[in-house]
Parts: sequence; structure tokens; C-alpha cells
Amino acid sequence: TVDQYYHGWNNTIYQVAVKDILNTIIISLQQNRKRTFTYVEMAFFTKWYYDPTTSSETRQVVKELIQNDQLSFANGGWCMHDEATTHYMGMIDQTSLGHLFLKEEFGYVPKVGWQLDPFGHSYLQGTMMTHGMGFDSLFFGRIDYQDLEKRKLESSVEGFWSSADDTFNKETSKVFWGLTGSYGGNYGAPDGFCFDVLCDDPLLTEMGEATLIERVKKFLESVKEQSDITIGSNVMVTMGSDFQYQMAHTNY
Repeated sequence: TVDQYYHGWNNTIYQVAVKDILNTIIISLQQNRKRTFTYVEMAFFTKWYYDPTTSSETRQVVKELIQNDQLSFANGGWCMHDEATTHYMGMIDQTSLGHLFLKEEFGYVPKVGWQLDPFGHSYLQGTMMTHGMGFDSLFFGRIDYQDLEKRKLESSVEGFWSSADDTFNKETSKVFWGLTGSYGGNYGAPDGFCFDVLCDDPLLTEMGEATLIERVKKFLESVKEQSDITIGSNVMVTMGSDFQYQMAHTNY
């Protein structure tokens, strides 16, 4: 349940306590002005934000981190809705609920759609739920393996999406779309570079110079693999996956 995931009351499901993610993220961001973090689902965030154990001082720190562009929000809905079986009114309502909180509490308006885990993507998501919501881009992780392989061969793992029917609206409703997770059809850090406590990859800070140089070369190779299958000049490297950053200082 939501409460079990939030408090960590049932770790037979997953080793997780979402409140620990947010608690340690805020501390880690305070420690270094260059650190940033992006959060998505307001159901958990508001539960933490209004938790009696979250002090008024911490809530003020959150506002300062948002002002500093260290803490940002993608999607910003109450949750990350499915696209195949959900009714459009449910999609609108849950997104509006999350956006209302962000606007009223922080004056924040999300500009990036973030649909990492739905299995398949709909016409409605490209129109009403992306361009219609004011997003200028949309990222997702899941993609059919045949479609993914074709896009890799054609260097088309990102592009512009317009699901409008007429020529005029196709131009005005275009949004940028891209895949996450090193364009692998999923999400998470590049293979071998997950520095979370839930992962087994070695930390760079614990390596000798020679080993560290080899690891950096490996990382650059991973980035090069991404750049080879897209025509853009920028590559997004996602660092994080399900319930990670519970001890955020380790990740940073």
C-alpha cells in the first residue's frame, strides 16, 4: 500500500521507505549547490511535505531549493498514470491535482512530461496530456523491442511528436519526445554505474587512480553509444530507478 511504501512497514515487498528518499535528498541538496534532483509523483511528495515530522524549517528549505533550481518536478501529477486502460477524465483529474498543489504551494509549473513505466503510449497522451497540459517535452522508458531496434538503426530514439490531424495544428502542437535509461527501453543508470545502496556497482570514490580512469573511459563509451543512435547534440544520462536515493549521499 501507499503507507507501507512511504513508511517502509512491509519490506517483504521491496526494501523501501519513500520518506527516507525525500529526507536524505533535501539534506544532500543543501550540502552542495551544484546538486540537483527531479521528483515526479505528488501523492508521495505531499504526504512527506505535510507529514508532522517534516518541520516548517524543512518546508522553507524545499522552497529555497526550488528557487535555486536544485529541486525540480517533471510530470507533477498525483501519480504517473497508465495510458492504455485509464479514462481520460482520470488522467486529467490526477494531473490537475498534482499541478494545483505545485502552483499554489511553490508557484511551480511543470514543463516536462515523464511517462517512464506505462506499457504503451496513447494518442491522448500526445495531445491533451502533453501539449494540452503545457509540456514542451515528453520522456518515456517502455517501448516495443521491435520499434526500439528500428529506431536505434535509424538514429531516431528521440524526435518531435504531434498527434494533431490537420497541418496547422501539427506544427503548433509539436513536443519533443525522448527515451530514458540510455535508450534501452527502460529506465535507470547506465549499466555498471548505479551508485545506489540497492545496487552492487562499485563506487568511484573507493577506487584507485588507474581503476578510476578505466571506469571513466567505460562511462564515456556508454555515452558515446547513446550519441551514436540519436541526431541531437545532447545526451541525457538518467541516474536513478525504483525507490532509489534512500541514502542520497551515496548517490551524490
